[in-house]
Amino acid sequence: MKKASRGNRGKLISVATVGMFILSGYVLPPITAFAVEEPTLTQEEVDQAKSQLETPLLGDTAATTQPAEKTTEPSNTEPQEELSDNTAADSVLSAPNSELTAEDSRLDQPQSATQDSDPDKGIWEKGNDTVNWSVTEEPNGNCVLELSDGILTTASNDQTPWLSDKYKNKITEVRFDHVGGGNTLNSLFYQMESLKKVDFTGLDTSNVTEMAHMLGATSIEQVDLTKLNTENVSVMASLFLNCKLLKEADLSELITNNVENINTMFSGCEALKTVDLSCFYTNIEFGAYKLFNECLSLEELTINSQFKLNSNMFLRKLPGFDGMYKHYWVRDDDSQQQFGSTDEMINSHRELSDSDDHTYTIEKKVGGTWKSASGDQVNWTVVYEDGEFVLVLSNGTVNSATNESTPWREEPYNELITQVRFENVTGGKELFHLFKDMRQLEYVDFNGLDSRNVTNMFEMFANCSALKELNLEGLSVENVFLFSAMFQGCSSLETLDLSTFKNKGQVNTNAMFEGCTNLSEIDLSSLKTRDKGQNMNSMFNNCPKLTTLTLSNQFEFINNNFKLADLPAPINAGKTTYHWVTEDLTTAYDSTADFVEGHNNYSENGPITYKIKTRHNVSFDVNGGSGSVADQSIFDGEKATTPSYDGTNEHHQLAGWLMNDQPFDFETPIQAPLNLKANWRLNQYTVRFYSNEDNEQTHDQSFDYNEEKNLTKNSFEKTGYQFTGWAADREGLGTPYEDEQLVKNLAYQDGTIVKLYAQWSPNKYDIVFMPNGGTGNQKLQVGILYDQEHNLMKNDFTRTGYRFTEWNTAADGSGAAYEDEASVKNLTAVDQGTFTLHAQWEAINYQVNFDSQGGESIQPMTYTIEQGIDSLPIPIRAGYEFLGWYDGDSKVENIPVGSTEDIELVAHWKANQYTLSFNSDGGNEIDPVTFTPDEEVTDLPTPTKKGYTFLGWYDGDEKVTKLEKGTVGDLTLTAKWELITYTLTFTTVGEPIAPINYTIDSVIELPKLTRSTMTRAGYRFDGWNTQADGKGAALTDEQEVKNLVDANNGSITLYAQWKATKSELEELVKQEKDKHRNKNNYSDASWQKYEAALNEAEALLADPAADPEAVEAAVRNLKQAVSDLVPIQKGSTVTSPTKLTPTSTNRGTRSTAKSYPGTGMLTSSGLMLAGFSAVAAAITSWRKYKK
Repeated sequence: MKKASRGNRGKLISVATVGMFILSGYVLPPITAFAVEEPTLTQEEVDQAKSQLETPLLGDTAATTQPAEKTTEPSNTEPQEELSDNTAADSVLSAPNSELTAEDSRLDQPQSATQDSDPDKGIWEKGNDTVNWSVTEEPNGNCVLELSDGILTTASNDQTPWLSDKYKNKITEVRFDHVGGGNTLNSLFYQMESLKKVDFTGLDTSNVTEMAHMLGATSIEQVDLTKLNTENVSVMASLFLNCKLLKEADLSELITNNVENINTMFSGCEALKTVDLSCFYTNIEFGAYKLFNECLSLEELTINSQFKLNSNMFLRKLPGFDGMYKHYWVRDDDSQQQFGSTDEMINSHRELSDSDDHTYTIEKKVGGTWKSASGDQVNWTVVYEDGEFVLVLSNGTVNSATNESTPWREEPYNELITQVRFENVTGGKELFHLFKDMRQLEYVDFNGLDSRNVTNMFEMFANCSALKELNLEGLSVENVFLFSAMFQGCSSLETLDLSTFKNKGQVNTNAMFEGCTNLSEIDLSSLKTRDKGQNMNSMFNNCPKLTTLTLSNQFEFINNNFKLADLPAPINAGKTTYHWVTEDLTTAYDSTADFVEGHNNYSENGPITYKIKTRHNVSFDVNGGSGSVADQSIFDGEKATTPSYDGTNEHHQLAGWLMNDQPFDFETPIQAPLNLKANWRLNQYTVRFYSNEDNEQTHDQSFDYNEEKNLTKNSFEKTGYQFTGWAADREGLGTPYEDEQLVKNLAYQDGTIVKLYAQWSPNKYDIVFMPNGGTGNQKLQVGILYDQEHNLMKNDFTRTGYRFTEWNTAADGSGAAYEDEASVKNLTAVDQGTFTLHAQWEAINYQVNFDSQGGESIQPMTYTIEQGIDSLPIPIRAGYEFLGWYDGDSKVENIPVGSTEDIELVAHWKANQYTLSFNSDGGNEIDPVTFTPDEEVTDLPTPTKKGYTFLGWYDGDEKVTKLEKGTVGDLTLTAKWELITYTLTFTTVGEPIAPINYTIDSVIELPKLTRSTMTRAGYRFDGWNTQADGKGAALTDEQEVKNLVDANNGSITLYAQWKATKSELEELVKQEKDKHRNKNNYSDASWQKYEAALNEAEALLADPAADPEAVEAAVRNLKQAVSDLVPIQKGSTVTSPTKLTPTSTNRGTRSTAKSYPGTGMLTSSGLMLAGFSAVAAAITSWRKYKK
């Protein structure tokens, strides 16, 4: 129990008094009384606690004890819009959710950093929460703080070891290992200026509610918060305060349902460019004061529609106009949702009613609305995207009339814009000079332009000298009349696909491509000038590289002033010429004039492509041959054809054509003029060598005319033969030739084949026979020719215990097998070789037969000379012991290795002795007897059992009267009995009782006798007895009996027993007289009843003619009166509901009052008074305390 304090702070009363009260048989339990401490606080203590609760919290940076954050107004070094004054700032600061949750009672809890002998590690304690900490310098220069194995709690004023001067500006990285966050992690790493990385993987923050200043004033550039569980966090104020290097903050994965305070979260993050706060789905605007204060680098902000921006968040102003750009907030990369000021963006965001995330980016743009002289207007903007200046024309009608200048063609834009795109723009009548002189323009996207009404595209791209290609598929020109100078001066254009230029009416193409000095290919397959062209002057002027035109039969060259360049002059001494040709090379024109005339006469449907191609001369030199070959003229890139030349050169054949003394491949594309020379060779013939065997093989040797050289050395082989030379036919007839013989001019005609056949001689070999364990002599077989078939010699070897089976090339039989006297051929191909065969032997099987002599039959066994029989089988014969196998008088236990004969064995036996036991099943015990299978047991004993008749001995359900010879095994026979039925008769007076049939196992209920069945005047029935004089076994009326059998196993007679009625009454009266009862000891009523019954009994005893029934009634009445006597306890006064406990066995009725544990105290009057005094003292003290 807590010690009582002084003064009025608390009072403690402790009373433990035990008393026992005894009042007229009542017992009171021990009484214990305790007074509980009632603590109170002094006014000084109350004031102190209140002041702690009223301490300014971290959300109000002006009142915190932490270093004051920088809250000055944004710098004016970058032109910005003015922030609107809002007096709500004060209300935001004073709102409950703008402050950090109080740390209340935890603020005065003891905190310490327990440190062991290593100064760079220890234990941080906060209240009951502890966590291990260590600081380690790694080889790579990192200084790592590791927090591990515990619960981490920090408050705003805590001086944790890692915030000490020793480590604060030294630690660069933090890691967690099995750490749980306590209730608060405020100022966890605040002002650790060297800290660059925090890995939250090992930190569980599911119980954390406050994270104020947690990462403030660190050097973190990017942080991964996805590992943090923030579902219970309510305060994130100043979370990144003054993190001046922080560039990106992605909070999109955090759970922020309970967050109420994010005041100054990013205040002072001057390098911060990208922020994602889409995790905030609720309106937290009144807990976000100065959220983005001094975030002057912010370029991208992602928030949910439910996150309501306001001016008190100090979101940066847009940069001012710098003479080139104007800046806008753009929502979701949609130019239709751009805002020229931060206030405009905030107001628009607050009006959103969806539940989507939106991204706002600051983009540089130049532009406005341009209104043409016709009154049409269109929005124009120059934006800087991915390093490119892009002109965006949007939401209006662009109509540039003759000599009307557009703003984007003026300096500096005409020298900066590289791309153009249209968004929801309609073309007016004229697009005159639309992009003229925009010398950096490289790409135009027409998908957002509807040009169906345009009629004038004069100089539309004139002098766009950086354009290399244009996709004009989305540009409609069906109503355009004036194409004049449309691409004039586009000197970088290389190809133009105008296949979508489908005009309906007259067209003017004057100077349309003039000055396109790099243009090589134009597709005009849809442009119609036939009967519709008005002016084509200089259309192709100064297009020196134009080599491909795709036209249709509706395009006609007119006026002869279109200035399509003439074909270049021939080169390579006139052997390479230029031509306009159709794509399939079927039509060629030798001049531009011929091409123009030819196309103007073209009438077939579909587009046709013309190309300027060179054509090269290919000439042929027959090089001493007869006749000549005509030259060929081949277009560049095409192939020459092999000339059809039938000239001759004696003893020579044409072997192709040579270019620079190398064979020329006519699959080679021609790219310059060529002179090809005939390639002649001498006539050749071939000597073809044949192997002249079943699997014919050949190889060739070439010879030139008049060439002398050796025949190729023979490389053929024929199994079992020796090579002897060559012959002109297979049989060796004709001119023979030796191997490698020197020869010349075996043939004269080119291509002749001279056939030579190999000649062969068969090898000889001998056969040697080996006995392989056998004995005897076997001759050799010698001089056998290869391919000659013959029989092996019959075997003459023998071997004891074995029979000869065959020959084999291996002694162990693993080789090739041959039967005795088998016909064989080509056993070896080696000349003068030896072929060895080994005799193969098979061990003979011998048989052992068994005579079991009455036992089970044993199958014969076999053995060989190599494999005997280690153990013989043991037969079974019921009732006998096997003594072994015998060969005559010799006992045989195995057949040893080396035996070589059939054997007959006979079994020897010895009879077993068995015991025959008897189970009498309740009868008298029978001694067991012994027997053997050779004996017959016929005289079985007869048992006896009281109450049963013996029916015989049984083995299971089978009755056994004797044991036959051959019976084996111990046997127990069980007696079978049948119950004897007896008769129970009754000898009595009055109405007779029917006999009862029963067995010894029967349960007999004796009959209940009433007056109606058996009476005897002056007597009462007193039971049954097996003897008439009552000296036998006595049985009561209605008794259940069993095993009722007399000594002679006969029926039984029961005799009724009677007792005179008066005799019982006399005995009962005598007993009462002897007790000398005193009437003063009993209640009056019970005594009067007793006295009347006793008097009645005495009167009947005095009457010799008393009615027996009256006597019986008197017996009953007197017994009842005795039972009903009520004793009176002497010497006590009945003043309590509870009787004193009587000393006799009749204790009366116990009190129902509540009982209490015994105290062990005496009940004398003195002790009783002591108990009362103690209780009285306790009560008095308690009353005094109450007063």
